[in-house]
Amino acid sequence: MTHKLLNLSLSLLAVAVLTISCSKDSGEMPSKVNVFYDTLSYRMPQAFFINHGVKADDDKIYEFDFRLLSADVVATKDTAIGIGQYINLELESLNKLSPAPGIYKFKKLKSDEGIQNMVFGEFYDTLNFQTSTYACADTITEGTVVFATSGSAIIATINFTTKNGKKLTGSYTGDPTYFEKKKK
Repeated sequence: MTHKLLNLSLSLLAVAVLTISCSKDSGEMPSKVNVFYDTLSYRMPQAFFINHGVKADDDKIYEFDFRLLSADVVATKDTAIGIGQYINLELESLNKLSPAPGIYKFKKLKSDEGIQNMVFGEFYDTLNFQTSTYACADTITEGTVVFATSGSAIIATINFTTKNGKKLTGSYTGDPTYFEKKKK
């Protein structure tokens, strides 16, 4: 009986120690972003939508950018400071409430076809925003980005092929920052 009581006491002590050490965790959630470029993976927890308004040459098409950044970069509407990973997608939509949920395919949008498209995309690894130097840069040549909503959050899923023949895939789930930056 004493042996069972000793085992029970040690078990309770172990549970208490584990509970205390878990409560000392930082409380940070794992990144909601997973981006893969070829065989490399990145955490890019920052997302931004920049609304440029209507195109200068076609007032039925709205232009906006979707950007993903690693946590090491501090970004504002006009500048970014730091060194990290960066994805920039230039998008067009016939819906002025961009980004409208749906599939954005890589091609030029004409006002009489489709609802939304991606016209340009780029990926940078270890981009220094002050010196414009980087370890790797690649241009997106085909693929899609799909936007969906979940409450106030957006879900963005990317699936691209790049100029260098690499796959660029991943997703973002969260509340992006929105900026208005109308073209003059």
